[in-house]
Amino acid sequence: MNIEIYTKSNCPHCTQAKALLDAHSLTYTTFSLAEHGETGEQYITREELLNRFPGARTMPQIKIDGVAIGGFTELKTHLQKQTS
Repeated sequence: MNIEIYTKSNCPHCTQAKALLDAHSLTYTTFSLAEHGETGEQYITREELLNRFPGARTMPQIKIDGVAIGGFTELKTHLQKQTS
């Protein structure tokens, strides 16, 4: 399973989503919203984020196997279905 999680600093739902993935021993790639001139391959600009998730209004945004599933609540539901 290929999981990407798009986060921002000081985001409690982002922290919860990563903790949930860790609790299920799932590996994931984190992309952080760039702030204050941060650059690098693990940072994403607001513009890039909105290009990847046009309807995004909250964080985190999560993709599983290339499909955008939503945020923390949708991740929790997705993982519950996987273990049922």
